[in-house]
Amino acid sequence: MFLDNNINRVPITVIVGAYGSGKSEVSVNLAIAKSGSGRVYLADLDIINPFYRSADTADLLRERGIILISSIYAGTNVDVPAVPGEINRVFADQDASAVLDIGGEDLGARIVGSLKPQLEAADYQILMVVNPFRPFTDTAEKIVEAARALEAACKSKIDGFVYNPNLLEFSSSDLVDEGWATMSAAADMLNIPIRLITIMDEYAEPDWTFSQADIPVLRMERTIFYPSDDRV
Repeated sequence: MFLDNNINRVPITVIVGAYGSGKSEVSVNLAIAKSGSGRVYLADLDIINPFYRSADTADLLRERGIILISSIYAGTNVDVPAVPGEINRVFADQDASAVLDIGGEDLGARIVGSLKPQLEAADYQILMVVNPFRPFTDTAEKIVEAARALEAACKSKIDGFVYNPNLLEFSSSDLVDEGWATMSAAADMLNIPIRLITIMDEYAEPDWTFSQADIPVLRMERTIFYPSDDRV
Protein backbone atom coordinates (compact mmCIF):
# COMPACT_ATOMS: atom_id res chain seq x y z
CA MET A 1 0.00 0.00 0.00
CA PHE A 2 1.00 3.63 -0.35
CA LEU A 3 2.02 5.19 2.97
CA ASP A 4 0.81 8.75 3.42
CA ASN A 5 3.21 11.67 3.72
CA ASN A 6 2.91 11.79 7.51
CA ILE A 7 4.87 8.53 7.65
CA ASN A 8 6.91 8.62 4.45
CA ARG A 9 8.23 12.16 4.84
CA VAL A 10 10.40 11.23 7.84
CA PRO A 11 13.45 9.13 6.90
CA ILE A 12 13.92 7.39 10.28
CA THR A 13 10.96 5.71 11.99
CA VAL A 14 11.46 4.35 15.50
CA ILE A 15 8.96 1.64 16.48
CA VAL A 16 8.21 1.06 20.18
CA GLY A 17 5.44 -0.74 22.03
CA ALA A 18 4.36 -2.80 25.00
CA TYR A 19 4.98 -6.54 25.18
CA GLY A 20 2.84 -8.42 22.69
CA SER A 21 1.94 -5.33 20.67
CA GLY A 22 3.24 -6.87 17.44
CA LYS A 23 5.87 -4.18 16.92
CA SER A 24 8.38 -6.47 15.17
CA GLU A 25 5.82 -7.63 12.60
CA VAL A 26 4.79 -4.03 12.06
CA SER A 27 8.44 -2.99 11.69
CA VAL A 28 9.12 -5.63 9.03
CA ASN A 29 6.00 -4.80 7.05
CA LEU A 30 6.61 -1.07 7.30
CA ALA A 31 10.11 -1.58 5.92
CA ILE A 32 8.67 -3.69 3.09
CA ALA A 33 6.12 -0.98 2.30
CA LYS A 34 8.84 1.68 2.23
CA SER A 35 11.15 -0.42 0.06
CA GLY A 36 9.20 0.47 -3.06
CA SER A 37 10.47 4.04 -2.93
CA GLY A 38 14.20 3.58 -2.30
CA ARG A 39 16.88 2.01 -0.14
CA VAL A 40 15.63 0.92 3.29
CA TYR A 41 17.36 -0.25 6.46
CA LEU A 42 15.65 -2.31 9.15
CA ALA A 43 17.56 -2.10 12.42
CA ASP A 44 16.61 -4.90 14.82
CA LEU A 45 17.34 -3.32 18.20
CA ASP A 46 15.23 -5.66 20.34
CA ILE A 47 17.99 -6.26 22.89
CA ILE A 48 15.73 -7.33 25.75
CA ASN A 49 13.62 -10.11 24.25
CA PRO A 50 15.75 -11.69 21.51
CA PHE A 51 13.48 -14.70 21.01
CA TYR A 52 10.93 -12.73 18.97
CA ARG A 53 12.81 -10.41 16.70
CA SER A 54 12.79 -9.20 13.15
CA ALA A 55 16.18 -10.81 12.45
CA ASP A 56 14.24 -14.08 12.13
CA THR A 57 13.00 -12.82 8.77
CA ALA A 58 16.48 -12.07 7.38
CA ASP A 59 16.08 -14.14 4.21
CA LEU A 60 12.80 -12.47 3.28
CA LEU A 61 14.29 -9.03 3.89
CA ARG A 62 17.25 -9.77 1.66
CA GLU A 63 14.89 -10.91 -1.09
CA ARG A 64 13.07 -7.57 -0.82
CA GLY A 65 16.33 -5.61 -0.96
CA ILE A 66 16.06 -4.39 2.63
CA ILE A 67 19.32 -3.97 4.55
CA LEU A 68 19.07 -5.66 7.95
CA ILE A 69 21.14 -4.44 10.88
CA SER A 70 21.10 -6.60 13.99
CA SER A 71 23.22 -7.88 16.84
CA ILE A 72 25.54 -10.80 16.12
CA TYR A 73 23.42 -12.65 18.69
CA ALA A 74 20.15 -12.07 16.84
CA GLY A 75 18.27 -15.28 16.24
CA THR A 76 19.94 -16.95 19.21
CA ASN A 77 18.70 -17.05 22.78
CA VAL A 78 21.60 -14.94 24.07
CA ASP A 79 20.57 -11.72 25.77
CA VAL A 80 23.29 -9.07 25.35
CA PRO A 81 22.15 -5.46 25.87
CA ALA A 82 24.41 -3.81 23.30
CA VAL A 83 23.73 -1.65 20.28
CA PRO A 84 25.14 -3.07 17.01
CA GLY A 85 27.88 -0.81 15.67
CA GLU A 86 26.39 -1.01 12.19
CA ILE A 87 23.59 1.29 13.35
CA ASN A 88 25.84 4.19 12.35
CA ARG A 89 25.18 3.25 8.70
CA VAL A 90 21.60 4.38 9.17
CA PHE A 91 22.64 7.87 10.20
CA ALA A 92 25.41 8.16 7.60
CA ASP A 93 23.26 7.15 4.62
CA GLN A 94 21.22 10.29 4.00
CA ASP A 95 19.68 8.93 0.80
CA ALA A 96 17.94 6.03 2.53
CA SER A 97 15.10 5.54 4.98
CA ALA A 98 15.14 3.32 8.05
CA VAL A 99 12.87 1.52 10.48
CA LEU A 100 14.27 0.92 13.98
CA ASP A 101 12.57 -1.99 15.78
CA ILE A 102 12.92 -1.29 19.52
CA GLY A 103 11.98 -4.04 21.96
CA GLY A 104 11.68 -4.69 25.65
CA GLU A 105 8.99 -2.16 26.52
CA ASP A 106 10.32 0.79 28.57
CA LEU A 107 13.52 -1.04 29.57
CA GLY A 108 14.48 -1.75 25.98
CA ALA A 109 13.35 1.70 24.88
CA ARG A 110 16.25 3.20 26.79
CA ILE A 111 18.31 2.41 23.70
CA VAL A 112 16.48 5.29 21.99
CA GLY A 113 17.76 7.65 24.67
CA SER A 114 21.30 6.44 24.06
CA LEU A 115 20.89 7.18 20.34
CA LYS A 116 19.25 10.56 20.87
CA PRO A 117 22.21 12.67 19.68
CA GLN A 118 22.31 10.80 16.34
CA LEU A 119 18.53 10.84 16.01
CA GLU A 120 18.26 14.55 16.70
CA ALA A 121 20.88 15.23 14.05
CA ALA A 122 18.65 13.37 11.59
CA ASP A 123 14.91 13.59 10.94
CA TYR A 124 13.02 10.95 12.91
CA GLN A 125 9.66 10.02 14.37
CA ILE A 126 8.65 7.65 17.16
CA LEU A 127 5.57 5.50 16.57
CA MET A 128 4.05 3.35 19.32
CA VAL A 129 2.36 0.12 18.25
CA VAL A 130 -0.74 -0.64 20.31
CA ASN A 131 -2.76 -3.85 20.50
CA PRO A 132 -5.80 -3.16 22.71
CA PHE A 133 -6.39 -6.89 23.09
CA ARG A 134 -3.27 -7.42 25.21
CA PRO A 135 -3.54 -7.30 29.04
CA PHE A 136 -1.17 -4.35 29.49
CA THR A 137 -2.95 -2.15 26.93
CA ASP A 138 -6.58 -3.29 27.07
CA THR A 139 -7.93 0.03 28.42
CA ALA A 140 -7.30 3.62 27.40
CA GLU A 141 -5.77 4.30 30.81
CA LYS A 142 -3.29 1.44 30.43
CA ILE A 143 -2.29 2.65 26.97
CA VAL A 144 -1.67 6.12 28.41
CA GLU A 145 0.45 4.66 31.21
CA ALA A 146 2.48 2.55 28.76
CA ALA A 147 2.99 5.50 26.42
CA ARG A 148 4.25 7.74 29.22
CA ALA A 149 6.65 5.04 30.44
CA LEU A 150 8.02 4.64 26.91
CA GLU A 151 8.42 8.38 26.48
CA ALA A 152 10.35 8.59 29.75
CA ALA A 153 12.63 5.74 28.67
CA CYS A 154 13.14 7.16 25.18
CA LYS A 155 13.66 10.70 26.49
CA SER A 156 11.49 11.73 23.56
CA LYS A 157 7.82 12.25 22.79
CA ILE A 158 5.79 9.71 20.84
CA ASP A 159 4.74 11.24 17.52
CA GLY A 160 1.98 8.83 16.61
CA PHE A 161 0.25 5.51 17.20
CA VAL A 162 0.11 2.41 15.03
CA TYR A 163 -3.19 0.71 15.82
CA ASN A 164 -2.55 -3.04 15.54
CA PRO A 165 -5.56 -4.96 16.92
CA ASN A 166 -5.08 -8.71 16.78
CA LEU A 167 -5.56 -12.00 18.59
CA LEU A 168 -2.99 -13.94 16.55
CA GLU A 169 -4.71 -16.84 14.78
CA PHE A 170 -8.09 -15.76 16.19
CA SER A 171 -7.90 -12.38 14.48
CA SER A 172 -10.46 -10.90 12.10
CA SER A 173 -11.25 -7.53 10.61
CA ASP A 174 -14.00 -7.17 13.23
CA LEU A 175 -11.31 -6.55 15.84
CA VAL A 176 -10.46 -3.23 14.22
CA ASP A 177 -13.95 -1.95 15.03
CA GLU A 178 -14.08 -3.64 18.44
CA GLY A 179 -10.89 -2.05 19.72
CA TRP A 180 -11.33 1.35 18.12
CA ALA A 181 -13.07 3.06 21.07
CA THR A 182 -10.21 2.10 23.39
CA MET A 183 -7.51 3.18 20.95
CA SER A 184 -9.13 6.47 19.98
CA ALA A 185 -9.84 7.35 23.63
CA ALA A 186 -6.17 6.90 24.53
CA ALA A 187 -5.10 8.97 21.53
CA ASP A 188 -7.43 11.77 22.59
CA MET A 189 -6.21 11.64 26.20
CA LEU A 190 -2.60 12.01 25.07
CA ASN A 191 -3.29 14.27 22.09
CA ILE A 192 -1.25 11.90 19.93
CA PRO A 193 -2.56 11.08 16.42
CA ILE A 194 -3.23 7.57 15.15
CA ARG A 195 -1.01 7.47 12.07
CA LEU A 196 -1.61 3.94 10.78
CA ILE A 197 -3.94 0.97 11.14
CA THR A 198 -2.48 -2.48 10.55
CA ILE A 199 -4.18 -5.79 9.86
CA MET A 200 -2.95 -9.16 8.67
CA ASP A 201 -4.00 -9.59 5.06
CA GLU A 202 -4.97 -13.22 5.66
CA TYR A 203 -7.61 -12.12 8.21
CA ALA A 204 -9.20 -9.33 6.16
CA GLU A 205 -11.63 -9.71 3.30
CA PRO A 206 -10.27 -8.46 -0.06
CA ASP A 207 -12.72 -5.54 -0.13
CA TRP A 208 -12.47 -4.67 3.57
CA THR A 209 -12.15 -1.00 4.50
CA PHE A 210 -12.26 0.86 7.81
CA SER A 211 -15.10 3.37 7.91
CA GLN A 212 -14.74 4.98 11.35
CA ALA A 213 -11.76 7.19 10.51
CA ASP A 214 -9.76 8.35 7.51
CA ILE A 215 -6.47 6.70 8.46
CA PRO A 216 -4.15 4.71 6.15
CA VAL A 217 -4.41 0.93 6.50
CA LEU A 218 -1.39 -1.34 6.04
CA ARG A 219 -2.42 -4.88 5.12
CA MET A 220 0.47 -6.96 6.41
CA GLU A 221 1.90 -10.29 5.34
CA ARG A 222 2.93 -12.63 8.10
CA THR A 223 6.72 -12.77 8.33
CA ILE A 224 7.44 -13.79 11.93
CA PHE A 225 6.58 -17.26 13.20
CA TYR A 226 6.87 -18.34 16.81
CA PRO A 227 8.13 -21.72 18.09
CA SER A 228 4.59 -22.94 18.76
CA ASP A 229 3.48 -22.17 15.21
CA ASP A 230 3.07 -25.24 13.01
CA ARG A 231 4.50 -23.28 10.07
CA VAL A 232 7.88 -22.79 11.77
